[in-house]
Amino acid sequence: MPYKTIQLDTGTANTLKFDSTTLVIDEANNRIGVGTATPSTDFEINSTGANPSILRISGDGNNANNHIWGALEFKNNDSSGGSTGGDVQAKISVETVASYGRGGQIRFWNSSGDDALSEKMTINTDGSVGIGSSEPSKRLHVVDSSNTEIKFESTGGSTRLYLDAKQSGDEGGEIRFTTEGTAKGCIWHHRDGILKFKANGGTGGGQAPDMLIASDGGIVMNNLPTSDPGVAGELWNSFGDVKISAG
Repeated sequence: MPYKTIQLDTGTANTLKFDSTTLVIDEANNRIGVGTATPSTDFEINSTGANPSILRISGDGNNANNHIWGALEFKNNDSSGGSTGGDVQAKISVETVASYGRGGQIRFWNSSGDDALSEKMTINTDGSVGIGSSEPSKRLHVVDSSNTEIKFESTGGSTRLYLDAKQSGDEGGEIRFTTEGTAKGCIWHHRDGILKFKANGGTGGGQAPDMLIASDGGIVMNNLPTSDPGVAGELWNSFGDVKISAG
């Protein structure tokens, strides 16, 4: 077994080395290097072989549900502007999701300054992402206490939203409107290029639409009243002719 060396450089470098590059403590620059004799950042890991550099955080073995077994915290010691200097301002944590201690939810936390950390985003074990929700029920679940808004902005080209269905059935992408989980309406499209609309209670799929736009641009309207509704602007069916009520 070859001997390992510990070298203390008391010259201008003020460097403590374990086996040349295994672990290097650069006292002059307050840096630590693993696998490198000259760390260029506060903590640098350098892979010298075929394997990539890996930093591993191992848990404490606690198998309780929602137990944090690893985290990275970000702290700023600046106390100017009335902020509480030294407080942790952001954190990324990993939690167990079952009593047998497996699975890992990734949670992102931050603070506006003086308030406590609050969770802002979660990635579940199935890949679902929650923004404002710690238990996302869909692939992307966004929750806000006021108006929930999502903005797509392009600084050069066009801004597009694609609903691309890969299923083998006839129905494609859907936009559903709900209130506290109750279906209120739906817009969806058929693989033949038909765009369908359903008002109150609409959930798409095999439902009969209230209105559709055919692939040739033709409009079909179902369930129109057969007598004048007496509301200005509303459409009604007069023996096969569509008329607009004058009110």
